Amino acid sequence: VILNGAAEMTGYTEAGLPLEPSPSMRQGFGRLQLDTSVHLADQNAMSGMFVVDRVEIEQGEEHQYCLTVIPPTNENAANELRVTIVWHDPPAQRFSQVNLINDLDLSVRTAGTIEDDVEYGNGRPLSPDRTNNVERVKIPSPSSGSYRIRVQAHNVPEGPQPYALVVTGSFDQVSSGECSLLTAYITSNPRALLPAGTPATFTFTASTSSTPSPAMECRLSSTISETLMTNSVAAVLHEWRPCSSPVDYGQLPDHPLYLFSVRAAGNAAGLDTWGFGVDTQPPRTDLRPDLHPLPAAKSTSDSAVFYFAAAPVIMPASYRGYIAADTEVVKYECHLR
Repeated sequence: VILNGAAEMTGYTEAGLPLEPSPSMRQGFGRLQLDTSVHLADQNAMSGMFVVDRVEIEQGEEHQYCLTVIPPTNENAANELRVTIVWHDPPAQRFSQVNLINDLDLSVRTAGTIEDDVEYGNGRPLSPDRTNNVERVKIPSPSSGSYRIRVQAHNVPEGPQPYALVVTGSFDQVSSGECSLLTAYITSNPRALLPAGTPATFTFTASTSSTPSPAMECRLSSTISETLMTNSVAAVLHEWRPCSSPVDYGQLPDHPLYLFSVRAAGNAAGLDTWGFGVDTQPPRTDLRPDLHPLPAAKSTSDSAVFYFAAAPVIMPASYRGYIAADTEVVKYECHLR
């Protein structure tokens, strides 16, 4: 519990260099701090603590702990999900190059992430810790929703290996067993840029082993500032509300970037989003002096060459690599007078 709640220290070493972030050889996991270790009324956002001790695990085994993060009761306090595992490792042989005998792996996965996209112990972004018998995961300001904590016996030649696990944060009751992470998936969506008369229709589902399927919520939003959008666009946008598949938005007004999002009700960590635009205006044609210089206002030449093209509508590539251009067929007319 004390290791789990240890606070990061800052400052400089004896040599005048910045202190390495925890965990490190100099500060370990940080300094003892009560308000990040246990729940203190009106002092922190910690409303839950889960502890198991002397749980045995054998080579190749895996233990899962499932929880649902909920909004903190104290909105003004810092909110953080912390998970720490500790085990007493058997002594290594003298002069061993590797001192860790029994190697356990701690990882935390959030709904809405792929299997390989997990938080490993001790801040390892891509691979588990292979050195220490204490591993900690810290997730600041976690999104509400389902989480899976996994303990794996990567290498336990001297088993069974007992371990202790502590979880603190704002969450409901923790359960053990196979975790079902509620993740919403958009299964069909409109094209990236909709022409006139085309409705925006979405179908979606949620990945879960529970029965019946969870209630769903949908939102239609935009990353563009409200000061830059028309009243007709602002009128069709909405926050999270109950919905069921399919959702059809009918005739939407012109706007370069709508964002449709879906999630299991109250499960902010497992949402899916699709960006699209609506363009019902005729294409604009631009002269292209970057491709060929425009003729001079007065010229002695007996020919004049003009390059032109329909100005594309380009959408931001923020959602699913989403870049859309106006692909409607364009016919040109020229006039000389």
